[in-house]
Amino acid sequence: MNETVHQHLDACLDCRACETACPAGVPYGELIEEARALFYPLVKGFQKKERLKKFLLTQILAKPKRLRLLGTLLRFYQKSGLRALVRGSKILNVFPTWMKKGEGVLPDIPTLSKPNRKKTWTPQKPEHRVSLLRGCISSILFPGVEEAAVRLLEAAGYGVTIPETQACCGALLVHGGFKEEAAKLAAQNIKAFSAADSNFIAVTAAGCGATLKEYGRILPEDPAAAEFSAKVSDISQILVKLISKIPLHSLPVRVAYQDACHLAHAQGVRDEPRMLLAAIPDLDLVEIPHSDWCCGSAGIYNLTHPEMADTLLKEKVESILSVKPDVVAVGNPGCALQIQMGLRNAGSSISVVHPIELLYKSLSS
Repeated sequence: MNETVHQHLDACLDCRACETACPAGVPYGELIEEARALFYPLVKGFQKKERLKKFLLTQILAKPKRLRLLGTLLRFYQKSGLRALVRGSKILNVFPTWMKKGEGVLPDIPTLSKPNRKKTWTPQKPEHRVSLLRGCISSILFPGVEEAAVRLLEAAGYGVTIPETQACCGALLVHGGFKEEAAKLAAQNIKAFSAADSNFIAVTAAGCGATLKEYGRILPEDPAAAEFSAKVSDISQILVKLISKIPLHSLPVRVAYQDACHLAHAQGVRDEPRMLLAAIPDLDLVEIPHSDWCCGSAGIYNLTHPEMADTLLKEKVESILSVKPDVVAVGNPGCALQIQMGLRNAGSSISVVHPIELLYKSLSS
């Protein structure tokens, strides 16, 4: 193991498109993540170089209260005029590339409301009890997704609860080679969701869902891990079963659906989000060329490998613009941030939303 091998392992997007293409069914996502966890610490200077990343992932992203505080501070930074001052002064040029890139990816942060922890155990059938994963980034940057998920599940007849002691899913830690730290979060989530005694665990973020479904690999000696993973479903997989029960109204908008890598390739979920969108009256669903090609977000790949990420994003934006949609729908917050930035930089006003936000808008119309 040397720096050259490290660079090749690190250059992989872990988008898992190779799994879709491979006729032998090689589990490449598992191989790349296990290899990173095994070999990265052997690289001279790895711990020193990765120290800040590890701190941010374990001490900020994985701590809900600290993450909300960071969100509040970033909102102040944006709304107080500091952002305009910083960008105008070019002071960002003295910071590391990933920090400059991260500042540019951030959307306008909404006012952070109190976390939704209301328990509504009123399923129409006993087997329709659902627990919802809040998601770290999504709960701060896209709070409307959680609201949409709860209301749509209720409208479909499910009883919904949001476990208070749930933690970060650990996806970014797994991708980054920090398997030990991810295992601790996995154990916490298994305990939190087991107490809820639900039939399904609904996830609105593709990357989170893929990781939750692989807790059995992350904690191979814990039988509860495999039982937990068996309950995990993307929100679209749950809603599509009872979509006919949801009273939807006309929503005349042209929508392009983007396949999130960890939804299409890692979980094999392609049809369900499209079926939900197609169920909305008067919605015009169009296909993006090469919809399942990565947008370059790939967790924090757009921060650690900005040049390659920008190349992929440029291709993605060109594909989106070619079908002239009003809205882009994608089921992962990282993809949404990346594509939103790309469209903004291209001078486009096309909005980027989660598919269930359109469904909820149709329900509320």
